[in-house]
Amino acid sequence: MRLLWWAAVLVLVTAASQPAEAFKYDFLHGVASGDPLSDSIVLWTRITHRFEPETTKVRWVVLDRTGAEVASSTALATASSDFTIKVIVDGLLPATEYTYFFEAVDGDGGSRSPTGNFRTLPDPSAHVERAKFAVFSCSNWGFGHFNAYDAATRMLNHIDFWIHLGDYYYEYGPETYPSRAQAVRPRGLEPDHEAVSLEDYRLRHATYRLDPDLQRLSASAALVAIWDDHELADNQYSTGAHNHDPETEGSFFERRTSALRAYHEWLPTRSGKIGDEDYVGDRYFRELKIGNLASMFVLETRMLNRTNPDEVDGGDLMGGTASMLAAAAVEDVRNLPEEVEKSLFERRDFLEGYRRRENKTLLSWEELRWIERQTRTSAESLVTWQLFAQQIVMADIAFADLDRAADLVDASRAAGWREQIDNATCLNGARAVSFSPAPFMKENFMKEVDLSARDCLSMRAGWLHGKLKIPYNLDMWAGYLAERERFYDATARARNMVVYSGDSHNSWASNLRDKDGNIIAAEVAGTSVSSAGIETFVPFLSADLMSAGFLAANPDLLYANTEKRGFFVVDLTHETHRATYVSVDQVETRDYKAFCEARLEYDSVGVGQRREKGMRLLSGEHCDFGGPREGPADRKEAGVGSQYWVAAPFVITSAILIMLVPGLVLWKRRSARKRERYIAMMEMSLEEQQEL
Repeated sequence: MRLLWWAAVLVLVTAASQPAEAFKYDFLHGVASGDPLSDSIVLWTRITHRFEPETTKVRWVVLDRTGAEVASSTALATASSDFTIKVIVDGLLPATEYTYFFEAVDGDGGSRSPTGNFRTLPDPSAHVERAKFAVFSCSNWGFGHFNAYDAATRMLNHIDFWIHLGDYYYEYGPETYPSRAQAVRPRGLEPDHEAVSLEDYRLRHATYRLDPDLQRLSASAALVAIWDDHELADNQYSTGAHNHDPETEGSFFERRTSALRAYHEWLPTRSGKIGDEDYVGDRYFRELKIGNLASMFVLETRMLNRTNPDEVDGGDLMGGTASMLAAAAVEDVRNLPEEVEKSLFERRDFLEGYRRRENKTLLSWEELRWIERQTRTSAESLVTWQLFAQQIVMADIAFADLDRAADLVDASRAAGWREQIDNATCLNGARAVSFSPAPFMKENFMKEVDLSARDCLSMRAGWLHGKLKIPYNLDMWAGYLAERERFYDATARARNMVVYSGDSHNSWASNLRDKDGNIIAAEVAGTSVSSAGIETFVPFLSADLMSAGFLAANPDLLYANTEKRGFFVVDLTHETHRATYVSVDQVETRDYKAFCEARLEYDSVGVGQRREKGMRLLSGEHCDFGGPREGPADRKEAGVGSQYWVAAPFVITSAILIMLVPGLVLWKRRSARKRERYIAMMEMSLEEQQEL
């Protein structure tokens, strides 16, 4: 009994000796800033309670570069906003760097968040020489680590802001895209099913916000974000989604409301108060003014007025063609039966007519009018660049013309490429080399494998699509050609227009032309942070052949990379728009290398001048970097669970003593199942990273 008594005393003494901030509150999800203006910023964090969740007063502080406090106040973290805190700080100076932090305030003191940094935009009327920012899209937890975020943080010490063009997270459960067998990170995804409810979407945001690379990038610069489809459900449109079943998942509109609310709660957006008249909800198109250098227009193309992109073959164009080939028992696509060839031409003509339909829309009339008005105002104010950040590829990209690529390459490579094509289309039997470097396919990398009947049909369909110049995806502007013309009309006053795109998980750079064939803009479309690309569903053709095939099929396409993950960086002056594609060599572990793959330049033209030249591809610049990162010290620097590590010895010691002395100390059960999962996710994430 004496031993039990002393153990109980030890528990109480140990607890009393710990600072309150070590175990009462945590800032497990880091900090973020967003939607910068010349005099204002949005600051964000979330507080996690170690015990019972309760309304908590949190103080925020903004400091200038000298460390002097320039703004501070308090805000309440409440259950109604999932204990996230979002404050708008006004009265700041233009083009100025600041730091900030949060701290929980109570009678016993409070814990402090990691420190973040941001830079305000220049005054809208100021002369600005240069701007620099990074652009990302499509970050899937299961498919791999977010090395692209880390690479940007290391490489870009002084970016003005960073942009995420959507698919910031994915709604799928752990058995879908990727499956557990395919997943690089098979554990830790919460909830453990598809996100449908408000609670689900909040938990999914919480999972992603535990990633140390996302936290580090979020703390380093302000975010400009817009959703794509997976923030709600795959291939969503204004009245539904491909991945929503009202029979089993309830009202689509209730689900949309939940997804939007969680998005605005968990990201540093200028959303207004939920339930208030000023709440922007899905009307989140907006403009950022970078002095007289650029106007950046962030567009919404998913929720407001998009029509169904999946009306043809459920969105699987190659699948539809493959079914035609299977029904006709076609084995040699170079010698098609006459009736099959006729059906294929009819199919191509049908698709061409379908994608030109006037009633297929992406933008609301309100947004189109806003685009026209703001573009005209920007140009009339002699702003040099009009930049459009939006979700989906705008160029008309037909599937790769593989035979033409082999015809255009030198003889030493042509023979190997033709052999790949014959093997992939099963002309020489059902065996081919797998070229995909995707983590879940690495077992067969550069090995001969057996192709299934489905593989053969899919590859034959792809070969035919390249010959027939059928777009490889209609869930892009290529499926909405009349709408694209309306957009071009709305932006006709733009002086120098550039479009930024994501969604496709691959890199594309193109010149955009109007219906008269004039170059009117450049498009830089980025690859994914981690989501799998073309290399996983066309694994039997090498990346260099696939890229060459796309370039051969699309004269205005300047650059294509169909297997790398990464992001791109924009360096902007009045004379030149320079975009550099940065790729990471792998996402399977957090030890990676990053490389500059390609650089493209697009020169501005003066007032009243006619554009004669489009964007041009230059050689890549040397920027190799990356490598192993440290374990716990690295996480502490990122602010990931730093207070948790302080509290860990106490938590572990107390847990052991409590097991030895049952009944002496009663720990209050945590009532919020959500809070338990947050902490469990944190522990699991850290264990996985230590193993790596």
